[in-house]
Amino acid sequence: MSLKDRIKTRLAAAGAPNIARDLLPADFQADVKRLMTHERLSELSHEARQGHYIEIDVSPQSMTAYLSACVNPDKPPLTREDLMMAVAAAGVTHGTTEDELRKRLQDGVLSRSAVGVLVARGTRPVAGRAGFVEMLRRPYNPKLENVLLVFDPVNEDEEIARVHPPERGTPGTNVLGEEVPCVMTAEAEYRLNYLIKTLKVGNETSLIAGARGHILQEDQSLTLVEVLHVSGDLTALRGALTYNNDTVIHGNICDNTMLNIDGNLQVLGTVGSTQMRVSGNLEVAQGVFGRGAAFLDIKGEVRSRYLDEARLFATGKVLVEKEALNSTLWTRDQFLGSSAAVVGGRTFAHEGMTVLALGSERGLSGLAVAGLDYQDWRIEKELKPKIAELEERREIMTEEFRRSNPKLKKAILETLEKLIAEITSRKGEILSLQQHLKERNPRALIRVREAVYPGLTLMIAFTEFIVMEKIPGPVEFHLDRDNVRVRRVP
Repeated sequence: MSLKDRIKTRLAAAGAPNIARDLLPADFQADVKRLMTHERLSELSHEARQGHYIEIDVSPQSMTAYLSACVNPDKPPLTREDLMMAVAAAGVTHGTTEDELRKRLQDGVLSRSAVGVLVARGTRPVAGRAGFVEMLRRPYNPKLENVLLVFDPVNEDEEIARVHPPERGTPGTNVLGEEVPCVMTAEAEYRLNYLIKTLKVGNETSLIAGARGHILQEDQSLTLVEVLHVSGDLTALRGALTYNNDTVIHGNICDNTMLNIDGNLQVLGTVGSTQMRVSGNLEVAQGVFGRGAAFLDIKGEVRSRYLDEARLFATGKVLVEKEALNSTLWTRDQFLGSSAAVVGGRTFAHEGMTVLALGSERGLSGLAVAGLDYQDWRIEKELKPKIAELEERREIMTEEFRRSNPKLKKAILETLEKLIAEITSRKGEILSLQQHLKERNPRALIRVREAVYPGLTLMIAFTEFIVMEKIPGPVEFHLDRDNVRVRRVP
């Protein structure tokens, strides 16, 4: 249907089939055509007031109303009463902008055709505030990354958090006078374990510690964990320590001791040549001095001032503040020692490392590996070469068995069977380790702030770099295709 036909059809419905051709001035027809171009006339509710046509358009959410008008210049001008009657006829009862309409009339905007003049604006609802839990003591969240445990114990009957109730919002009103509901505010969600008590104070609720311990926060759960406090030193005479929760040792862990902690462990003194398994995080205030006999298996993160002649295996990040000396250190995360020198030993950090210095002026040999699981390195560098050596010995023994006289066959056969059993055992160990290996990370970096000294071997995902001379820092080692490159960094 043509534009003219659409206009005629629309006006014919109003009982004036020839008005578009016979009565409307040319400029008025042009205004109508412009409105049709904006697809306004198809929605127009014609209100014939002194030859003018007015439409009030309410937005889909009914929060605004706009006026569109075709003004006949041969008729008396629109008045405020004309506009307000049209607004009322459209059902608009709230938020009318009479001052704006009066200003538009005075400015002469409505003395000609107009589109989209704001005539009413609804009142928007004001959202309330949901209830929330305000922590008064710092909790520990085991799911957060980049967090090294710092114990913050609370005392019995101490307030640890406060629950604030929700605040109601204010409903709004649309231009049709209908209420627009505000967003419902929810109560604070939280779950407590039996050691946390609640106390109602006015509209708020206080959460009170029912025992001495520290707070774990995970999602909406707050848990107060009782901490085992060991006064003084832990010596071999006191026996092995096994505890199924967090533990604080206020002295030293002496030599020849054993610990099995199902939780986090904090040591305020030093750690000697001990055998230790911790399912959480380990924090040692003064340092680990293992004398070559300390073995630490930590499932979480580790923080220690020193790490001296010890074997440390950690799943999370490892932070050494001062020095790591002649130790085997393995982490499946990052090794952070921006103020620590790593001297001798073997250091493995799957996600890379940042240290003050690698090696020393004395030229001690050492190995620093990034982007590689320690067990992966052990398979390739220790177990597979050992299996190859055993296979070679087996071939030699098999040939000796064939050539030997019957009297010696029995002894050779026993030795051969032991070799085959050891080979089978080593291969089984490889299969077991491969099931838990972390994929190699060729993007891992080794960052050194001060210097890298000769005698050290660097490795990124099995690609080696042998340090032949001192490399002043700050530098960064990265893997570029099949070579380890070094670049200076700011």
